[in-house]
Amino acid sequence: MSEQCFDGHIGALCGACDDGYDFDIGRNRCAQCSSSREMMARAGNLFLLFAIAAAVAVVLYARCRRQIRKLWASAVSFAREGFDSLESQKKEGLQSEVEARSRRRRKLRKSLFTKAKVVIAAWQIAASTETVLLQVRFPPVFAKAMKFFHVLGLAAFEVGSLNCFFRWSYFEKMLFATLAPFVGVAFTAGPYWLVQRYRGKLESEAGRRKVTVRIAYSCAFAIYIILPSVSTSVITYFSCSRFADDGLRRGLRVIASELSIKCTNKRYRQWRIYAGIMIGIWPVGVPLVFATLLWSKRAKLNPPLENYESRRAKDGVDKAEGLQREELRHMKAINQLEKLELRDSDDSLEALAFVFEEYKPRCYLFPIFEITRRIFLTSVLAIFYPGSTRQSVIGMLGAMLACVVYYYYEPFIEDDDNVVSAVAQGELVLIYFAALAVFTAQAVDESRRAFSNLGFGVVLVMIFFTSSLVAIYVILLDVFGYERLFDVYLTCPQTFAKTRNNLRGRLQEFLGPSNAPSTLATTTTYEVGLV
Repeated sequence: MSEQCFDGHIGALCGACDDGYDFDIGRNRCAQCSSSREMMARAGNLFLLFAIAAAVAVVLYARCRRQIRKLWASAVSFAREGFDSLESQKKEGLQSEVEARSRRRRKLRKSLFTKAKVVIAAWQIAASTETVLLQVRFPPVFAKAMKFFHVLGLAAFEVGSLNCFFRWSYFEKMLFATLAPFVGVAFTAGPYWLVQRYRGKLESEAGRRKVTVRIAYSCAFAIYIILPSVSTSVITYFSCSRFADDGLRRGLRVIASELSIKCTNKRYRQWRIYAGIMIGIWPVGVPLVFATLLWSKRAKLNPPLENYESRRAKDGVDKAEGLQREELRHMKAINQLEKLELRDSDDSLEALAFVFEEYKPRCYLFPIFEITRRIFLTSVLAIFYPGSTRQSVIGMLGAMLACVVYYYYEPFIEDDDNVVSAVAQGELVLIYFAALAVFTAQAVDESRRAFSNLGFGVVLVMIFFTSSLVAIYVILLDVFGYERLFDVYLTCPQTFAKTRNNLRGRLQEFLGPSNAPSTLATTTTYEVGLV
């Protein structure tokens, strides 16, 4: 089947790259690997470019450090004023200004991490459509954007041309993807522990607990990022596609993500045992471990308090139905705030805080749903009818189900986090709907290549960045407030015009009156006349 392929292409439908070749995204084909000397020269050139950029940045900072420091000082004071305006009512109950600042920093860090987790999850799921839905041919601009964002965890171990640098096979890549996280944790947590011990931070019980909490928090964050990538590498191992072959009675079965490997050869059967073990460790074991830890701490995560219904029964006062409904809603909110205060004051939960800290006490098991959703849409979906319309339909139904669940429960503590999450879920539904539309249109009329133009690709890219833009806007609104942001919006055009006029004036001084372009003089005079 490989005899009719271009140079460097092998496997079913010529969908894999031969040894000494690697897939080139820009050319959309397998390109021959460069020699070791040429690759080292390219690396040297890249390093030289970074060095030149760093030198230019240092020179600019040296010449403009006063303006930069002044701008930074104004930005810091601006942010502090925004924080003070938001927290002015809460400062009355605090013991000191230091504690107030510490609480503001913790609140900002928690808000940033929560929104980053929501946005990264949406990016990872959206980027997985390029590798899971192999039958869908997205517009080139969107496909390249998805391949670029694989570095966020979906292809964390595919960065660079591994086929060219290490000559790794598919099985060796899977081995590296599943074992590298353990090695990474050992080589980061171990030295950090030794450094803290050398600095004397482990002598007291409080110091040891603080270091342990930091390591556990960092490990949980790393697992959150790389879990889709590792799960994809082991689950897609069992996703085999069948192709018709005149020489075989039952056709040719190959791995859908690596069309050069047959699912019937001996080496594939040998590595299948290892892939099954890794499935038990990563996509199955990690959610089970988190679920066990959360369930064992359920009395602290969701402290048992007096129910709001029993409180209402104690009052014994008959009220109108609308008033009862409104009172019940407020009682529920107060009940959750009381539980949240008890949960935050429990130091024994700090090591597990990254998993549940953004969720309401009643939704303490919601992280398991989120992890399962990400694994399903980025990995498990690949084994459901690969290459068919049903696979796209299942993906869209999964995204719609998650959207409904998030809309109904509103699991996050902060309302702005629920807003960002709702936008992210809607974004994924639209992307899966676009994938289904693209595949259906291609199947009906492949010659016209519907939905493959630049305009549709730009729309998909805009949808892809919607959640991140909303998250940035919400963070700025939370820090500075609506009035300050509106003032900045009004003053930005004036500041830009003033800066532009200053630059033009300096350019005229540099060129001289005789050498200055007439268009600059005309434009400047026109603007001065307008003022």
